[in-house]
Amino acid sequence: MLEKDIDLQLKELYEKWLDEVKEKIPEFLGDKYSNPYYTCVPQNWCSSSVRILIVGEEGNGVWGRGKRDGVSADKIDQIQTFCWSSLSSYLHLNVGYDLYPNAEVFSDNRSPFWNRARRIQHYGTCAWTNQDTIHVKAKRKCSLSAEERRRLHSIDIKLLSQEIEILKPTHVVLFGWYGLSIQMELPKLYEELYPNGLDDNHIWKNDVVHREIDGIHYIASYHPNWGIRQKKMNYEAMVIKVLAECVPSNQQGDD
Repeated sequence: MLEKDIDLQLKELYEKWLDEVKEKIPEFLGDKYSNPYYTCVPQNWCSSSVRILIVGEEGNGVWGRGKRDGVSADKIDQIQTFCWSSLSSYLHLNVGYDLYPNAEVFSDNRSPFWNRARRIQHYGTCAWTNQDTIHVKAKRKCSLSAEERRRLHSIDIKLLSQEIEILKPTHVVLFGWYGLSIQMELPKLYEELYPNGLDDNHIWKNDVVHREIDGIHYIASYHPNWGIRQKKMNYEAMVIKVLAECVPSNQQGDD
């Protein structure tokens, strides 16, 4: 399979998902919320033996994947180009990629999120998506409420799980997560993280969890904004160590 074939499958998925959103939860396309995050296929993804899907909690900011500038959720190609522009700029990749030829070069980003992502990319080719593909369009608190999260993930198409099915990553690294979202999107991983229900945090409290499920290595970690503050436990180094232990040594680059 080639990147262009994956790109086509992703676009078909997003079209079907958006149709269901319009029918069942149209409020998420209103002014309060961002556009959906439509992930892009990284260059050389198919030829890489280590394909790492970085999964954020949700996006952030008032720009809202172009929504502030009048881009609608139907503009899948345009939003994917925005996403490629961010990924290529922040990971210092070559933006000359024929699937997204009009990529704008964004300014560098030294946030804890992208600092960790740049360390992770030494171990394989990286793609990026979010478990909550829509967020509140705000300067500070962008996360959905529990009820909003339940409604977003209650429709038939489970977007994150199907993105994983199409992209076929070898590794999925969660940069933070919400138990309810994982319960509805990745039930096998949820059972590993929450064996006694959502109130049970003994598996992952202050830890980085690695589980192999259906041939994919899942790494559940706290958000880097929290991890970078944990100087005594050196949490960010723990994340990289757990990843390195499940990547073949001959695939590891310089950290």
